[in-house]
Amino acid sequence: PPGQYSITLTIGGRDYTQTLAVRKDPNSGGAEADIDAQTTLLSTLASGLNAGVDAVNQLEFLRNQIQEIVRTTSETEVKQMAQRVHDALTEQETNLYDLRITGGQDGVRYAAKLLSRFSYLANGVSGSDFRPTDQHQEVAKLLGERMQTQVAQVKSLVDKDVATLNDVLRRHSAGNIVTKAP
Repeated sequence: PPGQYSITLTIGGRDYTQTLAVRKDPNSGGAEADIDAQTTLLSTLASGLNAGVDAVNQLEFLRNQIQEIVRTTSETEVKQMAQRVHDALTEQETNLYDLRITGGQDGVRYAAKLLSRFSYLANGVSGSDFRPTDQHQEVAKLLGERMQTQVAQVKSLVDKDVATLNDVLRRHSAGNIVTKAP
């Protein structure tokens, strides 16, 4: 948003600092306070998107490891448990992003999932220099709450289901699922 900013550039271990003034577009109908409110909401939406993307990355990381276990193990108990956990992780990921979307008309065929809704709202809010509407604010709050719920459910799956699978894997000397994505 419009305001005074301090910019620091580090070159060869030496810092160069300069003040930068960002001014409002004189052709914009939005007031500086409106643009500030818009930026605040967009920052909140970006945080929600980042939390969702981090969750998807972790789920993908886990599912990839489990797919390898299912593919390579001959132990029936391990294979069955791994498949159950994989299915639960896939279902959770599908709440965040529809895995069926591959391009083309898929965005029309399938309902938007949580990450797509965040992105759609951010696109709408950023389309002008005006204060976000009450509806924008209300939907952002609702989506934020839903994201917190989804992230908590991912944590629960990792803490319970993946931990139980790791116990089964240890009993069969079949490795271990790493839960933190690199």
